Amino acid sequence: MDARTNSSFGPLTNFSISLTREHHRLIHYVYPKLNYDRYEFYDLDADPEELKDLYPASPALAMDMKSELDQKVVDVNRPFQRSGL
Repeated sequence: MDARTNSSFGPLTNFSISLTREHHRLIHYVYPKLNYDRYEFYDLDADPEELKDLYPASPALAMDMKSELDQKVVDVNRPFQRSGL
């Protein structure tokens, strides 16, 4: 995770986070001020330089990893949620 420009005292809103499973990596970039919210997915065995983004093809493994990654962000942000929202 990289959240250097995100406040330490609030929810994650400005960050990049990645999940690596065996030889695959999913990265989520979220930078609202730049209007940038993007996922990238790589096969690290076939593409160790991470040059060919496989995410647009929506591989099943990427979708599974996306669910896990998104849930982690929800979990991290949970303490910052207001009651009743």
